[in-house]
Amino acid sequence: SFELASPGTLDGTNTVIFAGPFTWSGGVMDSTTLGGKTVFTNTATVTINSASTKTFQRRTVDNYATATWSAGQLSVGNGPVWNNQSGSVFDIQANLAAVFFGGTGPAFNNNGTLRKSNGSGTATMQFNVANTATVRSLSGYLNFPFSYIQTAGLTELAGGNFSGVLLDIRDGLLTGAGNVAANVSSAGQVAPGTSVGLLTVSNNVVQTYSSTTN
Repeated sequence: SFELASPGTLDGTNTVIFAGPFTWSGGVMDSTTLGGKTVFTNTATVTINSASTKTFQRRTVDNYATATWSAGQLSVGNGPVWNNQSGSVFDIQANLAAVFFGGTGPAFNNNGTLRKSNGSGTATMQFNVANTATVRSLSGYLNFPFSYIQTAGLTELAGGNFSGVLLDIRDGLLTGAGNVAANVSSAGQVAPGTSVGLLTVSNNVVQTYSSTTN
């Protein structure tokens, strides 16, 4: 097992691979001279916990594992990239925040599952989010104050809600019952869940000629 804790730093230009338990309780994940990558294989478990702030900058993470974030702020900036790969999960388990501090904007590329599973309040992701798989809100609000672009896959209200500036659904599906407190641009499909329910968009909805609403 490996723990990154305050005041520690994981840095460097090479690729470091973790195949077992990884705990991020504090400290900095960085690539000062750029090019560094952290890989969590599908046999790893990633636990982001404790009240300490964790800083994520300049580095790329390729995540194939289940990552659970249960406590503490993420401070993000200077162009970090989190790639949630196919089969992976990034599970936000409380009303937490990833807060942008400056520099090039952070990117979260989701080809697995990004979800908020607990907490009746708001979890905020100040990343530029690109979704091609599953983004799911099961509790409270999952907030995307920067860009959110879906080119395939599913954005689902499954007991929770979404908020932000714009949910840009270029393809795939926006579905479920709950509230979307954001503008929605849809070239995909917008539909309530399979059972009787109400999908409410509190702001503006722009649908292109190729979109459908069921």
